Amino acid sequence: MKLDREKIHRLLYETDHQRRFTLDNPIQADVWERFLLLGQERQRRLAECPKASVPQPRVSLLLTPKLTRGRDNEVPGSAAFVAEALRRRVLGLAPGVPRLQKTSEADNQALAAMRIAATEQYVAVDLTFRELIEFLVPLTDWWWRTENRELRDCAKRPGQWPDQPSAKRFLVLATLAERLLSKEPAAQDELEQVFQFFEPSQQEEFPEFGATPRQRGIRQRQTVPTLPPIALPEDFWASSDTLRMRLGPAEQTPAVPRIWSIARNPRAAPVSLGPGFQGQKTVKADAARLLFNIKTAHLTWAIVDSGIDHSHPAFMKDPDQKTAGRRGNTRATPPAHRVLDRIDFTKLRRLLSEEVSPKSLSAAERESLLSIRRRNENGRPLDWALIEPLIREPKPDPPKSLHGTHVAGILAGNMPDGPTPGEPEDGLMGICPDINLLDLKVFPEPNEEDADPGDGFAIIAALEYLDWLNRDRSKPIVHGVNLSVSVPHRVDAHACGRTPVCQAAERLVNNGTVVVAAAGNAGFEAGISNTSLGNGYQDVSITDPGNAEAVITVGATHRSEPHTYGVSYFSSRGPTGDGRRKPDLVAPGEKILSAAPGGGVELQDGTSMAAPHVSGVAALLMARYPELIGQPRRIKEILMATATDLGRERDFQGAGLVDALRALQSV
Repeated sequence: MKLDREKIHRLLYETDHQRRFTLDNPIQADVWERFLLLGQERQRRLAECPKASVPQPRVSLLLTPKLTRGRDNEVPGSAAFVAEALRRRVLGLAPGVPRLQKTSEADNQALAAMRIAATEQYVAVDLTFRELIEFLVPLTDWWWRTENRELRDCAKRPGQWPDQPSAKRFLVLATLAERLLSKEPAAQDELEQVFQFFEPSQQEEFPEFGATPRQRGIRQRQTVPTLPPIALPEDFWASSDTLRMRLGPAEQTPAVPRIWSIARNPRAAPVSLGPGFQGQKTVKADAARLLFNIKTAHLTWAIVDSGIDHSHPAFMKDPDQKTAGRRGNTRATPPAHRVLDRIDFTKLRRLLSEEVSPKSLSAAERESLLSIRRRNENGRPLDWALIEPLIREPKPDPPKSLHGTHVAGILAGNMPDGPTPGEPEDGLMGICPDINLLDLKVFPEPNEEDADPGDGFAIIAALEYLDWLNRDRSKPIVHGVNLSVSVPHRVDAHACGRTPVCQAAERLVNNGTVVVAAAGNAGFEAGISNTSLGNGYQDVSITDPGNAEAVITVGATHRSEPHTYGVSYFSSRGPTGDGRRKPDLVAPGEKILSAAPGGGVELQDGTSMAAPHVSGVAALLMARYPELIGQPRRIKEILMATATDLGRERDFQGAGLVDALRALQSV
């Protein structure tokens, strides 16, 4: 029997003759799914070559600490304390026992492989399934709840199977994953026996008409079959006993912080569709700047993306112009370009997880790194003042990826004559051609082997860093952030709009920073149908962080004729999974001309291209009306109230096409 996502879903939600819609343990569905599929792949490889050395696979996880006191009045967790508690479990240290000055080489290797790193709110860690069960589960709040006493007692008395459905479900899943990921190949018929043992009840099918809902419910309850007892293999129960003995109970005091949930560290990607005009005329930004004579040189916008080509002519600065520096001080001799800094968050996890050797750094950097690690050991939160110099790139090379430079050009490009005089005719002019940019790189270079892939951890860290920069709300350093990124939302793992990435974006808005996010390019699935309005068109397709309520979520429309062509077929559509209206606005996102690394220009499609149009209009509002600085919800309200209705469905167009001129005239 071959596992697939549908069968795993049945194990997660339909075991023990019950149908559930949410999980009853802290390990989210995407984690179980990943480990079970990896176990099946491991079994296949071992079956083909029994003597092959197949290492235990690791999965990148994102841990959410429990931040409130529970019924036992335990101490609320924090990311830093959870990370240190996990390190101490790996080292075998009981609570209260101080760390040794030096750890063994084996312990150092184990910690290095796990790559434990914490932001202010979350912890990232790479674990095998055995490490997940042994080190992590006993740190969860779920494990220590009163109703799970039976499960903990089973760990003391092997051979006794718990009666509680949630405990039984957890042990079956854990044992199955353990056996699939074990050294010896499991019997092929074992999967079938497990599925028969926990097969959901097959209820009678009823026609749509012919019985009232109450009658159908009564008949369904009467037709639940009684399944004959099925015996699982003896070694399955033996594996379960071994797992339970290793699981716990752990020696733990209420002072140890606890974990609320364990999910996969989500993969993130830029949301452009590839090569496919410039949209400032469509949103009336050119008319607004001319009428109101707006300058945005005192504002800074962060681009969370794949990196910006700082040397591109589109980002050069007038040498006679004095503008605000990164710390808000006016520079007498401004730099040659308006990209104030690059902070490379693709390096952060390696730095925090002790993969970087202090010997490879300068004396000042070495002292900063050692200070960071001492803070880690004491469970203290991140000090960005120490971290920032280690991940800043003073003279970065142009990125290989087009995406970040293209997005930045739509917002801030200023190249009237184009890369070659007269070509293209209209040149390249962004919505705010004099605004300053902060380059926050969260995606590695293509095919960069030693870098982390784009993931939720890097995006969360970038947003927390911006929160630190803007800690003085009366004098923000960064006025807004553009997130042309897409993090898929697993509806069975997190409440919609409440994922770690969405939560980080919400906190930034609550602290006074405008956050603009692309809606995503999941509105049409070409693999399903590309010939009609059939199953290819997707509803409820907004991706994170666009699902966050407070952010300005932007869909795409035609670059110059939005009333004729409406919302782009690929643009993700609402409502959200929990019934909220999204997107908030639409902006040009088809065949948008903007900067490309190396000094050229390129055409691109996607909601990634739509988002910076809205970022620019928001910046124009703040430049014209400084009292709106630090009021992101008011800015969102103005942009939505003054948008142009395209006559499309609200869940397609949101409030409509962003209108810079009308927004500025409305205040």
